[in-house]
Amino acid sequence: MFLKNRYLLFFSIMLILSIINYGEAQIKKDETVIFSGVIEKVDKNYKFIVVNERMILLSNTTKIVDDNGNILQKSNLKLNVLVTIEAIQDPIGFLANRITIKVPKR
Repeated sequence: MFLKNRYLLFFSIMLILSIINYGEAQIKKDETVIFSGVIEKVDKNYKFIVVNERMILLSNTTKIVDDNGNILQKSNLKLNVLVTIEAIQDPIGFLANRITIKVPKR
């Protein structure tokens, strides 16, 4: 009985892991991915941010704008700010092409 439970547990874990990996495998290299979330971490040198537990790499070509298309600086990337990110997948994380900071409606 104990051995049967171990096999069942092992099978369940492997099934869950394969589903998780399958979802991430759907993103092709150089394919633009768009997602939204709240900034969870900002690197002190603005090399990366973390959104939805994903590392988003910033470069000199990353465009940061607000909802109206106004160009912003990297210093506008702050904790708990809602953003929409357009990025391509990189071996380390995602390389941001464009980050739109969502301004709360008044």
